[in-house]
Amino acid sequence: MNSNTLCEAGAARLANVLPLCTLVKELDVGDNFFGPAGAGLLSKALPLCPILTHLMMRQDEIGPQGVQYLVDVLPLCAVLEHLDLNSNCIEDHGVALLASCLDRCASLAHLDLSNNSIENVGAAWLSGALSRCPSLKMLVLRGNGMGREGAASLSQAFVHCKSLEHVDLGFNDIGDEGLLAVCKAAVMGSCLRELNLESNSLTHVGASSLANTVACVERIRNVNLRGNSIGNGGVSGLVQALMTRTEKFVCDARENGITDD
Repeated sequence: MNSNTLCEAGAARLANVLPLCTLVKELDVGDNFFGPAGAGLLSKALPLCPILTHLMMRQDEIGPQGVQYLVDVLPLCAVLEHLDLNSNCIEDHGVALLASCLDRCASLAHLDLSNNSIENVGAAWLSGALSRCPSLKMLVLRGNGMGREGAASLSQAFVHCKSLEHVDLGFNDIGDEGLLAVCKAAVMGSCLRELNLESNSLTHVGASSLANTVACVERIRNVNLRGNSIGNGGVSGLVQALMTRTEKFVCDARENGITDD
């Protein structure tokens, strides 16, 4: 049902049909024009889909009000594992609403809140909820501009969220200070295995923090540094760190000003 230009009326018709489709496991209604009202109509039917594991509502223009409707029913979706709300303009207020119910979404393993104008305040709300998400393995927050303060807030939760293995912070302008906070969380006992740090204004300083971390925290297996500015100095430090590891490590360092010199 994705990419069909469905509006509120389409959401209403879909909501009427869903209770009859008791075997629906994955519902992809992304790239439509539901808006908050459409999200409200659709949300009423979600608890009537007893085996729904995947809900994709990316770019549906639901906003914070649409999130409010979802918050009322998500805890009733007992087996929901995957929630994609990418590009819905939910902002900090919407994240605060969502955070209030995450601890009651016991099966949630994958949460995508990319491109939602979530800044450091929203990151703080999310951080407070993450430690109470027992099953969350993957958190995608690309393109939110939360900056170093947001990264620092989230990093505090990484230590306590023992199931979280994959975090995507690409395009958030976290800078070297934000990366340092993430690295400290990794050393302090987070379970992170994969980090996407693409296009985050990182320099050789941040790369040095990362090098020190991956040298002693071998559970980190994959890091994306594409589109930063770590340069020759940064990549040299990473190479030296990798020489001490026994576990495989993959690092994407494209577009970082690395030369032959």
